[in-house]
Amino acid sequence: LNFVPARRFHTSIPLLRQRNVVDKTAPERDEEFKTLVLHPVLKQTHKQAPVISDLRLKEAVALTEALNWEITKSSVFSIRETFKPTYFGKGKLDEVKEMIDQSGANTLILNTHLSSSQQRELQDRFDCKVMDRFNLILEIFNRRAQTREAKLQVELASLKHKKTTIVHLFDADYAQQRGSTGAVSGAGETALEAQRRLIAARQKKIEKELNDMTQHRELLRSGRSKVPIIALVGYTNSGKSALANQLTGSELLSENRVFTSLDSVMRGLDLPSGRRAVVLDTVGFISDLPQLLQTAFRSTLEEVELASVILHVRDIVHPESEYQKENVLDILKRLKIHPSVLKKTIEVWNKIDLMKPADLKASIKVVEEAPTRPFTIAPISATKGTGCDDLMDKIDRVLAEQESEPENYNFDY
Repeated sequence: LNFVPARRFHTSIPLLRQRNVVDKTAPERDEEFKTLVLHPVLKQTHKQAPVISDLRLKEAVALTEALNWEITKSSVFSIRETFKPTYFGKGKLDEVKEMIDQSGANTLILNTHLSSSQQRELQDRFDCKVMDRFNLILEIFNRRAQTREAKLQVELASLKHKKTTIVHLFDADYAQQRGSTGAVSGAGETALEAQRRLIAARQKKIEKELNDMTQHRELLRSGRSKVPIIALVGYTNSGKSALANQLTGSELLSENRVFTSLDSVMRGLDLPSGRRAVVLDTVGFISDLPQLLQTAFRSTLEEVELASVILHVRDIVHPESEYQKENVLDILKRLKIHPSVLKKTIEVWNKIDLMKPADLKASIKVVEEAPTRPFTIAPISATKGTGCDDLMDKIDRVLAEQESEPENYNFDY
């Protein structure tokens, strides 16, 4: 975790070099990559829910734009079925090839999951770089990782992925036994076995270093004063960093694009009651996040389990706001965040400045008139500050309840 000083107060939490300040200059476009972005979808599925297909495509475009790559064309690509060797059938292969040639793309982004053999076969057929959703997200994570820990986590996910696919990188001739030549790799070791051994050794070294970092954080926590942690979780680009900035007066990097930051950052906060708390901004989630990346970033969310309050920040005006919410909760459960932790959640409806007042009022009324209220909601605009004072009051009340009846405190989430 990256501890940095806040404007509101200074705690006894160890402070490290400040990162992730707002960058006022827009990054230059990477001219090397000209991309064709396709969202393959079964024809029947697209026919039943064309709007969903369009939204999935927009998310793939947003992921590509996060790398500042030029997009020459993007499209939902309807298919009847998938094929194991090449993913697409012959007719669809010809269609994709024609789209690549006409758009002038040198990189094909497919918003799906490909096997390593499918990826290699498509690259040979199209004579261009081919990336699936996993490779695209991994590339973003690799570029955005700032701290040593984040970089190691991305490398670890990449190594685990490579270990499962490396057999396809070697031709049969190259993987023949090398024989006893006195090589470092050992007598009779194949090139494939040598690569697996090197990957395993690097993986073991990274895992040890990450474990040491986790133990160091635990040591810091044991000596830290009992300051309540307010953890921000949510879908990528929901406004978590913007909210952290609004609450604490900080300048975390906050941009209108996905995965602005991969590093968890803490800022101090003075609540209206005079309580001191710490706001923890975590990495954003996304639908269909590869399991290897979920596991790799498990350690960055360990502080969430210690949080006194969780703020689940939602982009309430997004067409798939409910879908994003379920994705966040599902990932938290798969990461084995204890259910008792999730019960301490306040659901923050962000971007209400983009809603019509009547629509917001109606949405709140639906929640208030429900037979049971499974969560506390706090409508806000993180960029304008609307509703943030009310949110801090709600945080204060939750903390007060925990202090008075900690053993009985519970949300029916």
